Amino acid sequence: MGRRADDRGDLGTLFVLLGGLMAGSTLVAAVWGEWYVVPGFLLSAALTGALGAVLNRWGTDAPDTDTAHGLVTAALAWLASGALCSLPILLVAWTVAIDPRWLSTPELDRTLVVFLSPINAAFEGMSGVTGTGLTMALDESALPATIQWWRSLVQWIGGVGVVVLAAAIVLTGESGSFRQLYEEKSAVESIGSSTRETLRAIWWVFVVLTVGSVIALWAAGMPAWQAINHGMTGISTGGFTTTPQGIATYGDPVIEAVLVPIMILGAVSFAVHYYALRGNVRALYADRQTRWLLGLVGFGTLAVGGLLFAGPFVERGDAIRFGAFQFVSALTCTGFQTDTTLGTVWSIEAQLMLVAAMTVGGASGSTAGGIKVVRFMSLTKGSLYRTTEAFYPDRDRTPQIAEAEERPPSTTPPRSSIRPRPSDCSGSSCCSSA
Repeated sequence: MGRRADDRGDLGTLFVLLGGLMAGSTLVAAVWGEWYVVPGFLLSAALTGALGAVLNRWGTDAPDTDTAHGLVTAALAWLASGALCSLPILLVAWTVAIDPRWLSTPELDRTLVVFLSPINAAFEGMSGVTGTGLTMALDESALPATIQWWRSLVQWIGGVGVVVLAAAIVLTGESGSFRQLYEEKSAVESIGSSTRETLRAIWWVFVVLTVGSVIALWAAGMPAWQAINHGMTGISTGGFTTTPQGIATYGDPVIEAVLVPIMILGAVSFAVHYYALRGNVRALYADRQTRWLLGLVGFGTLAVGGLLFAGPFVERGDAIRFGAFQFVSALTCTGFQTDTTLGTVWSIEAQLMLVAAMTVGGASGSTAGGIKVVRFMSLTKGSLYRTTEAFYPDRDRTPQIAEAEERPPSTTPPRSSIRPRPSDCSGSSCCSSA
């Protein structure tokens, strides 16, 4: 008998949730008195929620799904979420351009006029959902506060995964494509005894880290509204900002010093965070990926800082300060920037170091992008093994496969090494084929 939670039902559930977030964001508009953005957000919520309801109804009594369906559904979820999340930005820009008298809309400035184009709005939405951090906004500070919030919220839920959001809230014991995908492919499935418990634990950890990040930035001197937005986009390693020049706008080493560990925390596996928050501090240094991540941070800071000190920076402290921040921002794929001369004054070697860091990315099971540290570990150890094997072919050097966690060695000998003793055969034919 078919079940409700099929591909269409899962997508429908996700769209209903996104519609609810759009409607809920009107509370931000009420706080800031931006009533002219309310129609755009409510219309977006209605369209998104209606599409979700249709898909939910269409998915009733559909056949069971498997992992292949889950992979397709996840891909469609990311694509559709990016398009739907662009609707509030597009409709608000259109509202300001139409200028209804009863809404008291502000003047259409050069920042908002960019989003009159559906392509530009779709770019912004997709960049937010995927945590890419690229933006079409010319001056983020000129955007309505509700749009600033929406960009940060989209990047926040996109950092941990919009599919995880849907699955964590509504997943039941029924079969479904989201469950099939995350039950078999999740990098942190060992957190809980079930898929639903694991996904909810991920969100619990994410919320705790986000609140801590916001409080830390506010305590460091960042204005409360900007601390909320940068805390959300920092821990999700997305990089959207509310200022025209990113973190360089502040020019404050204290704020930068607070943001560096926030970005690193976003690049650490959720499983490590979960066990650490539950009192198992050993998980922080026992996890091999975390050790490699911190090692890369130390190496990159010294390397980039040295290149900057030998080039455009005359003060060693400034070279380490900017080198450390930009390398961590690149390694975690956050994209925050503290030096606006990075692309023009920095040496080619320093820029290539940042590109290499972005390619590696953070730990598997984190919000960071890149190929992940665990694959970099495997690639490095495999390359060393092959290189050494070419010079010393007669030596036995079996490479250790990189894993996120240490596993105790098995005490059971391989099946092929267990041979029956002659006294155990007792006339049977078990030894005849040996």
